[in-house]
Amino acid sequence: MILSMCVCVCAIINIILNAVLIPRAGAVAACYTTVVSYFLLFILTGIVSGKCMKHIYSKKVFLCFILWISGVSVLSYTVYETMWIRYIVYGSLLMIILIYTYVKRSEWKGGIWKK
Repeated sequence: MILSMCVCVCAIINIILNAVLIPRAGAVAACYTTVVSYFLLFILTGIVSGKCMKHIYSKKVFLCFILWISGVSVLSYTVYETMWIRYIVYGSLLMIILIYTYVKRSEWKGGIWKK
């Protein structure tokens, strides 16, 4: 019930932001307002589910995920215009993920459940 309310609140925020910003900035504003709304939904869902389910996920993993996605998003935006740099960055990120997954494979077998 509470998670459904979080979804509704974020949807209403998205609609309000779209109504205010699309006339001023066009379709690009719709993209940014959706990102803001989904980010807010991600945070609210993490908080609510953490309280309802006794913190089954590690806060460290949750925070690392947020920072990782934010960093990749900013990096992608900054190298968007230069194709060859973009492919080098994406290839490097893929290699980092693969190496990290290989090194931490014993932890991943158990999932990201809190110990």
